[in-house]
Amino acid sequence: MCDLHTELTTLKQWILQNHTRIITILGLTGIGKSVLALQLIPQIKDKFDYIIWRNIDNYPTLESLQTSIINF
Repeated sequence: MCDLHTELTTLKQWILQNHTRIITILGLTGIGKSVLALQLIPQIKDKFDYIIWRNIDNYPTLESLQTSIINF
């Protein structure tokens, strides 16, 4: 298991330096995915007009997820 600081540093590098625009955070229930995202967002939000956060459990198909993002 990696520490939160290491994970945050990696995600910030992907997003801010490598210009990655879609990040998927996967893991077992209770492992800290939401905590990671909630710590990351304040650190990068001033670099973007919007940050869209979706729980893919609510979207059974890729098309329904795409529609949700487009309609945002």
